[in-house]
Amino acid sequence: MDETLLGLTTELEAVNAMLASVGESPLASLEDAFIDGESAFGLLKQEILRAQLYEWSFNEETDVILTPNADGNIVVPVNTLRVTPLENPEIVLRGRKLYDKTAHAYVFPATAKYTVQMRVALNFEELPEALRQFATIRAGRRFQDNYAADAVQHKFQKEDELAAWAAVLNDDAAANPRNMLAKSPLNLRMKRGRPIG
Repeated sequence: MDETLLGLTTELEAVNAMLASVGESPLASLEDAFIDGESAFGLLKQEILRAQLYEWSFNEETDVILTPNADGNIVVPVNTLRVTPLENPEIVLRGRKLYDKTAHAYVFPATAKYTVQMRVALNFEELPEALRQFATIRAGRRFQDNYAADAVQHKFQKEDELAAWAAVLNDDAAANPRNMLAKSPLNLRMKRGRPIG
């Protein structure tokens, strides 16, 4: 007996599942997408990003040190969703640069160094399977609603979406049991012996 191992869901499989939900033929590749395929892929990308706006164990980077570039700007990677400075709450993210609200400036001294907690957006292939499934189901429901609104189908898809969301929450809780007191930015600052404000 030939045993084939199951793999993680790919973007192509996710888009094809969305297309199948409305009776469309599958794509051979994402590069060959027609209008419905492009629409499905766009909705999938939106849902992947939307789901990552939350703090998860897989998309949070702690103790990241940021320093100014030659122009004095502190520029974060393009996939940065949020930056939480652990030393100075007056430093905020605006666009892709840090901004000092006290100094009203984007330019920092050459010696500046900030330790931050950073939330990053990951590509589909970097996500846990539970989140891939959730994003596929949610984007699929939205795709169906745009394609041909059917109240009965919508209800079933919504139930699937809620079950998938619960799986994401369970998966993340199992991967990183959270302790609100131990892992809060305030407590992290206090542990390092740094001032809070």
